[in-house]
Amino acid sequence: MRVLTVKPFLIRAIATLAGFAIMAPVGAQTINAPILVPLHLTLIDTGTYKLGIYATIGHGATPALFEFDTGATGFYATYSPNRNVSPWWGSGVNSLHRPVDASYASGLHYTGNLVEAPVTLYGSSDPSSALVAFPATARIGQMDSIVDERNGNAPIWDANGSVSGNPPVNGAFYGDFGMGLIFNSNGITNLLARLDFGPRVVAGFRIHVDPVGQNASVRIGLTRNDVWNPYAFYFSMNVDPKARGALSPGSGTQYFSQQVFNVTINITDRKSLKSRNVGMITDTGATTELHNTQESRGALPNKYDALINWDNQQMDAGELKSGLNFALSGRPIWGKHVSFFSFETTSVFNAGRVGVSNDGGDYFLNTGISFFYPYDVIYNLRDGTIGLVPDSRSGNFASRSPKKNDERPNHREKERK
Repeated sequence: MRVLTVKPFLIRAIATLAGFAIMAPVGAQTINAPILVPLHLTLIDTGTYKLGIYATIGHGATPALFEFDTGATGFYATYSPNRNVSPWWGSGVNSLHRPVDASYASGLHYTGNLVEAPVTLYGSSDPSSALVAFPATARIGQMDSIVDERNGNAPIWDANGSVSGNPPVNGAFYGDFGMGLIFNSNGITNLLARLDFGPRVVAGFRIHVDPVGQNASVRIGLTRNDVWNPYAFYFSMNVDPKARGALSPGSGTQYFSQQVFNVTINITDRKSLKSRNVGMITDTGATTELHNTQESRGALPNKYDALINWDNQQMDAGELKSGLNFALSGRPIWGKHVSFFSFETTSVFNAGRVGVSNDGGDYFLNTGISFFYPYDVIYNLRDGTIGLVPDSRSGNFASRSPKKNDERPNHREKERK
């Protein structure tokens, strides 16, 4: 369906939260002051938590909850051509008549079509809670099919909607709002990077997650205190080589790798393991997991094996043994060498468990959502840095896990990334 687009509509929304007076700008594609958008800690069908964000595509649509996912890139939203099945789609959607697909490590495989449409973010499911709009040229995936490749391509979503009757993604979400920063040739990239940022704000965003208080947010647009906070430490982000120098439309910023920065992994028991220059995926859509330890350097694969409880004889899935001291360390762009994200390993998801998945490919660490519990994480797109601001309420992320009784230490969650 091809519908004439209209000029971006005006949004006026004022809120006060955490000391900020926040107003969505007039001419919604330009950010002239920070905009705070609530995120929603959501219990999913594995018994763990992920973040959701309310959004619509097109005009006159009803907000729906999508996974807020820093480990994937681009907005892929489920769609049905049948009336009233996907009310989060409205008018003003322009099909580019190009197929697109997206696959996730969970086994979910989306297929659909590339479209351009205005996207709006909301504070809640209330249509009056609109906070910021993206221009009508925003590229997203209009996905009319999801299958589970790990379950014989069992259909999850089709033209008639959700096969189960529940939201198709983790029983909670209607698609993936990817916040990753990589380059995609089809133009489905981080929507926040496509915004124009005015002279008084820095291009980027800050994520805050308080699982105990059940509060979370993303602040679009950075201030001086975000980019030069004396209590924070900042690391350089890795530029995505596939972009070949291309810049994001709108902000004019670079694209960055999925393994967004590199640090050292330190694990100690009776003996110590130190693995330098390891890529980190900072991922709200997963739990903490080491990938492809057999591809680590030198004697590290054997050292890792001695610290892992394997699930099978193939030794391709397991978890670090409980009672190990785990920490990351590195040298920030200024200041002394620092240690961070340190904890004692357990078998409890998002509270000390470090999974191991040797599924082929690069050796890296997926930090999982628990990385965001002890720190506000700042993505400075202008300067190419990632900043970590320690949360003064707790130095131990495990003590901030939500509703520990809901966690399932014996359940092997199949994560998305």
